[in-house]
Amino acid sequence: MGMETNRDNRSDFDGDGFTVVGMLVGLGIVTLTLFPFMVPALAVLAIFVLPLLAAPIVLAVPIALLAVPVLAVRALVRKRRRSGQRTGTAALGESVPV
Repeated sequence: MGMETNRDNRSDFDGDGFTVVGMLVGLGIVTLTLFPFMVPALAVLAIFVLPLLAAPIVLAVPIALLAVPVLAVRALVRKRRRSGQRTGTAALGESVPV
């Protein structure tokens, strides 16, 4: 009965130290406070980035206009070669395997 124990009766949320809950609450408050300022900032950033994308787009369009017909012709040639091999037809001078 006379034994005294040295127990620490402080709770985890007494405000003396750094807690994860306190950090989350603080970050939530900062996020909700700064969000209205970030929406216009993102819009301004998008407006400033658009001119930087103009040069690659101007260069990419003519390249694409030249590349699409070339790739289409290559695909048709490959398709015809494959279809000719499947049916067993041989070009002049080639032998057909038996």
